[in-house]
Amino acid sequence: MKQKDKIIRNTLALFAGTAVGNVFSFLLMVCIARTLGDVGVGQYSFLFAFGYLIMILCNPGMGYLIIKDVSANKGVTSEYGNNILPVKAILAVVSALAAVFLLILIKDDPLIIRSFMIVAVIYMIDCMGSVFASILNANERMDLTSLIDVIERAVALLAGVVLLYITRSLLSLVLALLISNVVKQVLYVISSRSYFIPSFGIDFQLWKSLFVRSLPFALSISFLYIYYRIDTVMLSLMVGDQVTGWYNAAYRPIDVVHYIPLLLVTAILPPMAQYSRESAEVLTDIFNRSFRYLVMLALPIGVGMFLLAPRLILFVFGEGFENAAPVLRVLIWAEVFAFLNYLGGHLLNMIDRQKIYTVIVGATAVFNIVLNLLLIPGYTHIGAAVATLLCELLIFALVYGCIRRYFFRLHLWSLAWKPAFAALIMGALVVKIQFLPIWCIVIAGCVCYFMVLFLLRGLNMQDKDALYSVFDILGKGSHLKAKSGK
Repeated sequence: MKQKDKIIRNTLALFAGTAVGNVFSFLLMVCIARTLGDVGVGQYSFLFAFGYLIMILCNPGMGYLIIKDVSANKGVTSEYGNNILPVKAILAVVSALAAVFLLILIKDDPLIIRSFMIVAVIYMIDCMGSVFASILNANERMDLTSLIDVIERAVALLAGVVLLYITRSLLSLVLALLISNVVKQVLYVISSRSYFIPSFGIDFQLWKSLFVRSLPFALSISFLYIYYRIDTVMLSLMVGDQVTGWYNAAYRPIDVVHYIPLLLVTAILPPMAQYSRESAEVLTDIFNRSFRYLVMLALPIGVGMFLLAPRLILFVFGEGFENAAPVLRVLIWAEVFAFLNYLGGHLLNMIDRQKIYTVIVGATAVFNIVLNLLLIPGYTHIGAAVATLLCELLIFALVYGCIRRYFFRLHLWSLAWKPAFAALIMGALVVKIQFLPIWCIVIAGCVCYFMVLFLLRGLNMQDKDALYSVFDILGKGSHLKAKSGK
């Protein structure tokens, strides 16, 4: 199979699986909001944001190292798996115990403490299961990881809704999520047996090598964890659960679209790793096309959510969450830059500038904490949102400045002006048709945006060729090509 078709196939698998999984997650959050209220949403969000401490201490860079190295050399799969798995297990237990102890020191709510003990178990299992997921991704089996994630989200939704309906208890909800996570990890182990079967073969010299090599990745990913979760933890500790609930309600629509850059980058990581060693020209082409597609998707989402934020929040969460709308209007622009920052950061990793990226993300994480300390006391959840936006702007400036210096000059304006103009036209239409139901506005906006983009010739022949490849994979390409005379 051609590399382009592999990327498209994996992207489609990831997109379909994540889209369905995100719908399930979104429905579960709606159920939480409508049963536990804004305070319950705040408590739930705090538990899992604080739980990310466990992921930070579990060296997430090792999973990235599996994808990077196994993609290029399948022969090291067993060696990496058998050594990284016990490391992850030890780190998971130690970090979970440390996180529970820390929570007991800063929170005196028995419900929160008991619930977090279950959350700690979830993250422990997740740390170890991530080894099997990384091996599947390194072998470009995103179809399997996507299917497993959908099954896990379906189990979480079903068990979560049933237990919430019966008990209306945060503790019961967390138990439901533990059940779904166990199902996911069992499926990861079973699905990866064709590529890796755990066995004894610990090599302490390799442990040392893996720790050293994965440290820049681990630090950068850990800084990102802190950056994305610290605002929720700080809001809960400084202001309270209700305001934290409003803030995280605004994040839920964003979480649905946040997976778009994750999907694309996950699909192109193996070929990026390969061509970073073989061909800078092909790597540049993959990056440029990915950047264009992310801009084309991010800008209309940003304009649309900004204009529809109050109606979207009311439609999804109902009354009591109106204060989330101003936060959504700020955070969606932070997400637009996050689309591009995620791609740029991975390119720096691929061209062996991971230390620079680690410094950038680490400095931004510290900057974010300082901004939150300054803005949250006076502006609460809106201050936290502004801090996030300013940090994404800083990351964008630093990351693409480094790409320009160390790799190639990216012509941002030439890639972005057509999608920007089309998004503005779409925005004008959305303002004019606010009287329509929200689903009608969304459909009309999408049609308007892509029509304007088409008229501006914002899609080139490479894009059309990629689109035909998508239809080929779906089994429809030959018919369309025949009709177009291709």
